[in-house]
Amino acid sequence: MPITLTRSILVILLPGALTAAPFMFYVLYSNPEYLAWYKEHENEAYFFVFSFAVIIGSIYEGISSLVEVKLDNRLRTTFPNIEQEWYDYLCRQYNPEPVAFRYMSRRATTMYFEFSMAYAMPIIGIGSYINLTRVDYFQNWYEGLPVVFLFIAFAYYFFRQAMETHLVLSRVRYELYKRYNSSEKS
Repeated sequence: MPITLTRSILVILLPGALTAAPFMFYVLYSNPEYLAWYKEHENEAYFFVFSFAVIIGSIYEGISSLVEVKLDNRLRTTFPNIEQEWYDYLCRQYNPEPVAFRYMSRRATTMYFEFSMAYAMPIIGIGSYINLTRVDYFQNWYEGLPVVFLFIAFAYYFFRQAMETHLVLSRVRYELYKRYNSSEKS
């Protein structure tokens, strides 16, 4: 699968769909009139759900970009030329392309997926709690709190993973910058 399609699915569509799903279930199964409309207008419903998922996923990606910039700024003490290295990396053209470039592209997709899932997890947890409460899964409201906390733990896990992936990307970019600049000078 092409990397741009994989990136779109992993970074935008999947987190957006997972976020929307519990709330869509809630709306459909709590309101029979919506379920009846859905059954009569499946194509339109799919379009709305797909669009909603893309919008949510795109918001997550935008937030991830802001967080990435903040993480880059925090790494300036370790990698003082981080911005220069980034622009140098973006301007490079090689034939054949070094393996590291493809590796970095895949790691960047992974990082954005991890960030998006970190944002999605608490919302999915709340949606899951609402749905389980709707079907009377819990006898008391507080019995469902572990479900929400579990998804918050997932969010923490994904966020930590994204931060580690960002650090790996910064280190690899630094090493590439250092090696290519030293080979050009000699």
